[in-house]
Amino acid sequence: MGRSRSQATRSKQSQQSERDTPRGNAIGARDPIPYILTLWCVSRVILTGIGVGARRWGVFGHRLLMSSGYEWLDIWIAWDARWYYPIAYVGYLATPADPHGFTAWAFFPLYPWVTRAVAVVVGNTYVAALLVSNVSLLIGAWFLYKLVEQSHNGAMARRAVLFLFLFPTAYVFSCLMTEGLFLALSVGAWYYARQRNWLLASALGMASAMTRMVGLLMAPLLALEYLRQRQWHLTSIRPDVLWIGLVPIGLGVVMATGYNLTGNPWKFVEAQNVWGTRSNPLWTLWQSLETAWQGQLILRDAAHNSPLAMGYGAILAIVATGGLLWGRKPIGMVLCLWSVAHILVSFASNSLSAHSMPRFLAVIFPLYLILASCMPLAPRATRGRMRRVAFVITVAALILLQAATFALWTLSWKVAM
Repeated sequence: MGRSRSQATRSKQSQQSERDTPRGNAIGARDPIPYILTLWCVSRVILTGIGVGARRWGVFGHRLLMSSGYEWLDIWIAWDARWYYPIAYVGYLATPADPHGFTAWAFFPLYPWVTRAVAVVVGNTYVAALLVSNVSLLIGAWFLYKLVEQSHNGAMARRAVLFLFLFPTAYVFSCLMTEGLFLALSVGAWYYARQRNWLLASALGMASAMTRMVGLLMAPLLALEYLRQRQWHLTSIRPDVLWIGLVPIGLGVVMATGYNLTGNPWKFVEAQNVWGTRSNPLWTLWQSLETAWQGQLILRDAAHNSPLAMGYGAILAIVATGGLLWGRKPIGMVLCLWSVAHILVSFASNSLSAHSMPRFLAVIFPLYLILASCMPLAPRATRGRMRRVAFVITVAALILLQAATFALWTLSWKVAM
């Protein structure tokens, strides 16, 4: 009887140990780096071909914002790239305002600062910016893989990374914009938070707040994640929670930069208001849909496609929000809150934010885990075959949508401003 009870105890302890050990740490786990590099190489070669072809044979022509002298590199420049490049090259003060009053102060400094540092090594600011974006994308994909592997398994992690590269606006990660860097910082912050390394998680959260305003959301959501890991018991809080206070310092750096150069710590707010006043996100969503309806989504040219762009962004935001709420189980409530808050804050930033919503959504990485969890490949009779068919159809649809969107984007259409 005693031996039987002892064996039962050891069996229970072994099961508990298996549950407490992340699944991704299993012996024989695959190295994700070759898989990620393969997806990056294949997708970027295809997108380069699409972009060059669109510029050479595009029906509506394109507006050349700036040029590196190489067409296959120029396709990665559009919209906000014309601001980030001068900030990296000459700084805020030497970057002129455009005729409409828009200034470089609307854009946060970390991406151009990192670009300038890399440019010192490679000797070319344009190449440095593209290197920062693409290396950040690879790092972000690796963090996503490890995060999903930790909570689920390697197969789920590979599918999540696949959907990262297949997202309709995933091309922006390689562009002269902040999306690649912000992805790496935000996914990395959540990965280290799940590892309970609050110093690294908060440091990356601080860096994300120096990259984009929405990075400030990391502070309250990391605090919620901290409490969740302690079963919401306030008595379990330890001094390491104070590291989360690093995140708002990121905004402090942005304000200090404005104050040091202009004497106004709120310079970035004034500059952003020129693009459009901050508004209720639901009102912005409604106005975007109304504009799209009244414009009848007419396809005309790059300069007059606002109805198309606003409708596209608003519809994508609705679908993404619905998907997050419906599929919140595999990502957890805290990541769901972070994702939905990201969408709402983006819509509230200004009355024209629907134009940019397709690329804002690309950094909401829980979407890729939801897609991966809905499309398991393990065959189970008829249901397994149906899911595999659904997976193939979904992948094909995303590839076609990304190809079409990138072709329009590289012609300076407002599909992801």
